[in-house]
Amino acid sequence: LVVAADDIVPAAYELVVESTSDGVILLDTQNRILNLNPAAQRMIARPAAEAIGQSVEQIWPEWISETEYSSRVIRKELVLNKGTEPHTYDARILSLTDTSGHLTSRIVILRDASERKRMEDHVHRMGDEARRRVREQMALREVMAVITSTLNLSDVLNRIAEQMGQIIDVTSTCVCSW
Repeated sequence: LVVAADDIVPAAYELVVESTSDGVILLDTQNRILNLNPAAQRMIARPAAEAIGQSVEQIWPEWISETEYSSRVIRKELVLNKGTEPHTYDARILSLTDTSGHLTSRIVILRDASERKRMEDHVHRMGDEARRRVREQMALREVMAVITSTLNLSDVLNRIAEQMGQIIDVTSTCVCSW
């Protein structure tokens, strides 16, 4: 890439924006797409020629509403559908204003956080499973304690019924012997 000395800064910015894995979208004041980099094109599954001039809400109906633009910099997690699969993005929306403070455009930077979100959900599910197993083990230990401390079958069966009720999360249990 050969550029004149006067064009180094704009060329460097363009190179960074065009090569980053983060999606970068430039919006006008009506949320129409003015420009987007290749990563953003992949995220919305549309080429720039189709997306430019379209409202971001037309491309992504789940897009945040206008009422949520309350500050100059917004950080938000967006879950947007890409085909049939939802994707999670860490979004930063930067509002650009003129010297009078009037909004001129917004820059949206999207970082795909889908894998991180899947891992967080997996860890959460694993935690739930671990808590369930701990409750089961504690109930079994209680039953074993009753069994080893008494030979009264009625007490043992009642204690088993109580502990099973806690494991399977019911309001009442009954163990019958024949």
